[in-house]
Amino acid sequence: MTSSNTNQQDLIDQLAKHLIEVVPDEEFGGMEVRGGFEGVNALCPLIGQLNRVTSLDFVKADIDDTGFAHLFKYREIRSFRFSCSRITQLGLSGARAWLHLKRLEINMLPESGFLKHFAALPGLEELAIGSCDLDETDLASLAHCENVKVLSLQNCELDNLDLENLACFKNLQKLYLNNNPIRRGLRFAAACKHLHFANLSSTCLDREGFRELSFLEELRELCISQVHIDAEAF
Repeated sequence: MTSSNTNQQDLIDQLAKHLIEVVPDEEFGGMEVRGGFEGVNALCPLIGQLNRVTSLDFVKADIDDTGFAHLFKYREIRSFRFSCSRITQLGLSGARAWLHLKRLEINMLPESGFLKHFAALPGLEELAIGSCDLDETDLASLAHCENVKVLSLQNCELDNLDLENLACFKNLQKLYLNNNPIRRGLRFAAACKHLHFANLSSTCLDREGFRELSFLEELRELCISQVHIDAEAF
């Protein structure tokens, strides 16, 4: 074992003592780092010394701007999942260096306006945002996510007008809009020629909203649990 490999194993062992897992990333070929609790932020300088990291998964972590600065050095990141972070707009600006990012999942961020730092990434194919307050800047940023194939905007308080910002997703295949107070506005999806799956559970779709689904010619699977369905809508 080389000195470099020994140093990497020492880092992995040290992080394991703090419940940070470093495991092979079977999907993207590098290493995946995952963990979530108070105290992760202090470990970011160590995490930033790892080699060949392709996936980061931090749930309910206390990472702030200083901690994220150590993570943005990874130019080969393919997947990034985090929630309950203390990061601000300034700290997120470094995400623009992740040109190879393919999958992004964000939950329960403390502030809005964050999507502009990720929206223009050319490789982004899967975007999942949950329980976040999306402002006008975030919704406008969605127009730059034209390469996204899987889009999830669950529990984001979206209304009918907000859906107009989704017409840009020409390559969209799967759409999750569950747990939003939308009633109609699904005509935008007619431009999504490849859309074959949609989850509209726990929404407020009315009769007109259901009729708009007829514009989705390629739709093969539809989830509408916990939605009051009027038989006359079909």
